[in-house]
Amino acid sequence: MFHRYLSSVFLGSEYILPLPRPIAEFQCLLKFFLHKNLKTILHIIKNQGTMTNGNRSHFSLNFISSNDDIQLELNYIYTHLTIKYLRGSDSLNIKIINTDIAVLELFENEGAKKSNQLSINLLLTPWLGVYLTEQTSFLSQDYIDEINNVATTWKAGQNFHPNTPKEAILRLLGSRGVGAAAKTNGPYKTSDIKYVSNDRINKNFDARIHWSYCKTIGTVRDQGNCGSCWAFGTTGAFADRLCVATKGNYNQLVSAEKLAFCCRTCGSGCKGGYPIKAWQYFKKHGVVSGGNYNTTDGCQPYRVPPCLHHQEGEGSCDSQPKERNHKCSKKCYGNETIDYNSDHVKSKSTVVSNDIMRTDAYHLTFSSIQKDVQIYGPIEASFDVYDDFVHYKSGVYVKTENATYLGGHAVKLIGWGVENGVDYWLMVNSWGYEWGNNGLFKIRRGTNECKVDNSTTGVYLTVQFEKADFLSLERINKINSIAKTWKAGENFDPNTPKEVIIGLMGSIGFSNISRSHQDPVKTSDPLYDRLTKIDEQFDARRHWRHCKTMGAVRNQGRCGSCWAFGTTGAFADRLCVATNGKYNQFVSAEELTFCCHNCGFGCRGGNPLQAWKYFKTHGLVSGGDYNTHEVI
Repeated sequence: MFHRYLSSVFLGSEYILPLPRPIAEFQCLLKFFLHKNLKTILHIIKNQGTMTNGNRSHFSLNFISSNDDIQLELNYIYTHLTIKYLRGSDSLNIKIINTDIAVLELFENEGAKKSNQLSINLLLTPWLGVYLTEQTSFLSQDYIDEINNVATTWKAGQNFHPNTPKEAILRLLGSRGVGAAAKTNGPYKTSDIKYVSNDRINKNFDARIHWSYCKTIGTVRDQGNCGSCWAFGTTGAFADRLCVATKGNYNQLVSAEKLAFCCRTCGSGCKGGYPIKAWQYFKKHGVVSGGNYNTTDGCQPYRVPPCLHHQEGEGSCDSQPKERNHKCSKKCYGNETIDYNSDHVKSKSTVVSNDIMRTDAYHLTFSSIQKDVQIYGPIEASFDVYDDFVHYKSGVYVKTENATYLGGHAVKLIGWGVENGVDYWLMVNSWGYEWGNNGLFKIRRGTNECKVDNSTTGVYLTVQFEKADFLSLERINKINSIAKTWKAGENFDPNTPKEVIIGLMGSIGFSNISRSHQDPVKTSDPLYDRLTKIDEQFDARRHWRHCKTMGAVRNQGRCGSCWAFGTTGAFADRLCVATNGKYNQFVSAEELTFCCHNCGFGCRGGNPLQAWKYFKTHGLVSGGDYNTHEVI
């Protein structure tokens, strides 16, 4: 019955606005009514027209506009509702005229009862005022041109259609992690045992290249019409770190869907969340695999459809309703052959330093970001987003002077470098490949640009290896019972973890000849013809006794740098042979391991052939064993 309800069905909404008492309650409900139907109201204003609902008798909605005000009039049976907005004002004037006293009796207002009308001045909330006055002017081409006139380190272009509502952009910004470490006092990670042994920071670093076998690192995803950036930043980095820790054995996306809608302590799904809580969730509950929308990739693929930011109409973000939070699913609906329980992967608590003891989730200080990424893989990074950032296309982003704050956003940090003298972080966004530079962007590093230097999170992962039973005495005895040409004995303590043994194996040049069609293969040499016979037995130590490097046995330590020791050892020997003993010292395995970026990954392995190319191009200094000053 209309006497008690003001229906908003004429605006395409199913919401019905009751007319309760007192008036304060009506004002509150009317705010909601206006907000819910604001898009349609603005559409009427924009088109300067009259709308009539022909399906309902006695019903009409009329638009009246002048230079000074905007007025909408609703007529229905006995009631006339006027919503009047004076341009530049911060309030709406709502007038209800009704010839049926039963409606006016709902209000405790004697004047209304006598005059059959009620007037209310409704103060607009700041965000509603923006919608009615500013619209989204920062998406205009004029604003993009203005940015390009003042920005010196980056270029702006259109990533969002100019008519995209501001609300559609705000809902993409869901990170509550900007500056969170300072508010919670950590936990901070400032040191790590591995920081000491890997203390050289590359000037330029790209995790996609460094761990080229990890296909997840460069993957750009689309969060859709949902503020789940915090879930994409963390699950993206977690998947990458799993790949790095397992040396590619785990090489798939983990489920942003699972994290966004099942982690109750993380936040509010599409309404935002805390990245540090996500890492803690990985430890306690783990997370299943899960790829992109409308795929069967993994256990729980993302269920929020992607949307096109740069266009209007079908498929655009504006054409899709704001995503509501999904029900947490506890089964695999993507690849249904996967067992839900066994698909969970977790992080593991490990004591890595004095300041990180009982948790594997941590905030990073600026000085530890590069070391952590270079050793363990990408991390999550949150930062403040301003209205110029949405137009980023290339270069190193630095906020322009007059940019307006929009909200907090989370992305994945995969590297760093220097461009035209400006230090930057390399980031992967979650707004699809069409945004920015194929979904990626660079932001200034070292100045806490938009608070990014102080808003990063990560996790320490340990990989559970099987017990190294091959080191047992029983295994040694078994070998000796069947081996005919050699004898086995104990070289490693039987309790040595298999991880330690695997860590010593660092050559990625095995069978390199069969894999490459470009690298040269030596099959002949003029000096080969001078050899009249091949000695049945040959020992270079005896043949070139004056070369003291040949018989030297070195120790690579707990580092997969065997590829560097093999090549530098042979190079030093050949230098001695070629100079007839004039050059008779070690060359530096240290320099080769950590300075040849084309050779491989330092302690994680390298390509011997690339080492020889490095000797030719760059040369190599002398260098002996650990904790010595002599060169040999």
